[in-house]
Amino acid sequence: MKNLPYVKASVRDLKQYMIFKNMDHVSMGIEIDKDDPIPQMNNIIDYFHCDNKYAPNFYFADGKLIGFNLKNSTNFFAMNKSCSDINLKEINPNFIPYSPRASRCDCIMAMLKCVVDQGIDFSFANDETLLDEICSSVHCGLISNEPEKGNYGVFASCNNIQRYSIAFNLYYTLHNSEEAFCDFDHKAKVLKKEGSVNDYLKLLDFDGKQCNEEIMEDWNKYLIGVSKKVGDSNKPAREKVYNYDVEFETNANNNDAHSDFRNSSTKGKIISLTIVIWLLITTFML
Repeated sequence: MKNLPYVKASVRDLKQYMIFKNMDHVSMGIEIDKDDPIPQMNNIIDYFHCDNKYAPNFYFADGKLIGFNLKNSTNFFAMNKSCSDINLKEINPNFIPYSPRASRCDCIMAMLKCVVDQGIDFSFANDETLLDEICSSVHCGLISNEPEKGNYGVFASCNNIQRYSIAFNLYYTLHNSEEAFCDFDHKAKVLKKEGSVNDYLKLLDFDGKQCNEEIMEDWNKYLIGVSKKVGDSNKPAREKVYNYDVEFETNANNNDAHSDFRNSSTKGKIISLTIVIWLLITTFML
């Protein structure tokens, strides 16, 4: 259930892209698990449509079409509803995450100096106990993933290994990049690099977009840890201004700095919901 905001964000982004490509004649639908109770199913459908002009056009359940909105009618399901009127457990319906992009996560991974050691058992990352411990002392708002509060960081959609690496690096830089603070019981390691953050901002992702186009602002604030005090929120005023740039090795064969974990975003299987994105040409549906 907690993954629904990411599904809603993905549908929004894909529909915007299709409109940009003059493909708004293409309809998009979602298949809902046939085992979901009807009231819950209706709430889910309402959630996808409330305050949203980029909602799905149709729904399937148990192999049957349960609703089709070819012309984006505002009378379709909850398109005329406010999300504040939607009742879903574990989700604040008024907020959805940033666009989930694997390439954005790859960009930040390329810049980190303290990361999860890829030579160890990653099973610890399925448990956020250590992550919570780290984030009790350093601000981790950029990886916050709290659907119940509607609080999403710009890197919230990264996978668990990437989110742990981001947290490790924040803790490490908070402590002046002393190697002793990049260990975490042998789960992390320091990467020796040359160059600057600006060098990595010029890297191209698989869509041909540069990292500095993924987030067009100062990336140092995502790389320098800021101390968290009791009672602080996850959205601190950034106080540290020193530069993150140190040695970065630009050897193209050095994969240590660039994680190959591309399965960004929804943190596992969607609970009680099977989501399938269907793209069907409108004329085929008629």
